[in-house]
Amino acid sequence: MILTRKKFAERVNDFNSLIIFGAGKSGIAAYFYIVRNSLPKVIAVCDNNTEKWGNAFYSTVVANPKEIIEKEKDAGIVIASKKYEDQIYRQLIDMGISEERIIIYRCGDSSFECTELAF
Repeated sequence: MILTRKKFAERVNDFNSLIIFGAGKSGIAAYFYIVRNSLPKVIAVCDNNTEKWGNAFYSTVVANPKEIIEKEKDAGIVIASKKYEDQIYRQLIDMGISEERIIIYRCGDSSFECTELAF
């Protein structure tokens, strides 16, 4: 389901904290959209690319998805990766994460443009 900005904000506001899954361009756009719109705090960013783990990502560092998602059991998880969206979604479901915790940020769709959000 494609979320408009308003619906995205409503969904993330269901949580006190957020984890962004994806430390690339879409993750950066999602991070700035969330921060600039005073949405729930981003407590972690994770990525499947092990080379990114431990690297700085604005106010946090990139973490191992399995570890951070298991540790932060109440956080909403924002999938911010257009290329790997389906794989990440399946990975989260396979980890036992409920669909209610998963929010898809579709950077680049007509309803959500990166350039509009990141600058």
